[in-house]
Amino acid sequence: MRTSSYNILVNVDSKLNLFAILNGYTQAFDIVNKDVYLALKTERKLEDLPDVILSKLKKRGYVTPLTKIEEMKLVQGLSDRARENHLFQKYNFHFIVSYACNLRCIYCYEDNILNGCNSLSKKTMTLEQVDKAFEIITEKDKVNQSSKTIALYGG
Repeated sequence: MRTSSYNILVNVDSKLNLFAILNGYTQAFDIVNKDVYLALKTERKLEDLPDVILSKLKKRGYVTPLTKIEEMKLVQGLSDRARENHLFQKYNFHFIVSYACNLRCIYCYEDNILNGCNSLSKKTMTLEQVDKAFEIITEKDKVNQSSKTIALYGG
């Protein structure tokens, strides 16, 4: 058993000795204490961890029975599959129906764009634009019968 080569460890709270851990290919993300951090960092202390913690670390991909080469081949296979899926990717259509949003969400990054000196138009999509959008979607459907996603934003 060894630490995955694809872990990213970051100290997130020096006072509480808490660390964030992210595995690049399993996409697991957790906050761990200093003991777990040190075990993952040094590998020599992995066997000192309680079985329940070691089991969870293995399940999330932070520790692995694979050699570095085996793990690299696994990640290469995942990458190849992702690239292949991208080549045959489904169509995604995103429409901003209107920039005249009135929700004022605190996390919105568009507020400065919408109301700042470079204000965007507050126009709404016209029926002609909607018809043209569906015409394009129908046209694309003739070429590629894969699934589609339509996302509506704004307003």
